[in-house]
Amino acid sequence: MSGSGGVADLQPTGKESLVEKWLFHKLNIATAAVNEKLESRDFSDASTAAYAFFLYDLCDVFIEATKPLFEANVDSPEKLSAQNTLYTACEAGLQLLHPFMPFVTEDLWQRLPRRPEDTTESIMISQFPEWRSEQDFPQALNDFDLVNEVIKAARSIVGLYNLPTNGKTLEDKITGAYRTHLQDELG
Repeated sequence: MSGSGGVADLQPTGKESLVEKWLFHKLNIATAAVNEKLESRDFSDASTAAYAFFLYDLCDVFIEATKPLFEANVDSPEKLSAQNTLYTACEAGLQLLHPFMPFVTEDLWQRLPRRPEDTTESIMISQFPEWRSEQDFPQALNDFDLVNEVIKAARSIVGLYNLPTNGKTLEDKITGAYRTHLQDELG
């Protein structure tokens, strides 16, 4: 990662991809929502905002979108930037979830390598995330949401019309698997 000792820097590098900027913006939205809802003692909506960011934005979208970078055995600037973003989002996501899942988030947070300047011993006393202007990318939010909608629509069309994926339709794959199973059983 881009920090010394292999630990991510807190600040964006300025070389983030569209999906990284999208995630930073979604983190800002979740941070603002959690802080606002905690202030007003609306714990249900606060926990929902933290959970939705961690599960849907970070795990479902960001990790899936950057998986090809992480699977590549090449250290590129793009991969390092994505790792930096992933670290920052994981750390902040755990902090946002901590009021609602203290034991699990403490354990996971302890397993994260610390930034060189961070001597905090527990997530309980770490600085709670706040909205950060350097992580505000409203255009990236709009742009990547469009990309995401196009991908969802394409997947829907493929499923609806049973179109081939990697040269085979779902029916072909199932039929082939069933034939293989029958051949194995019949010897």
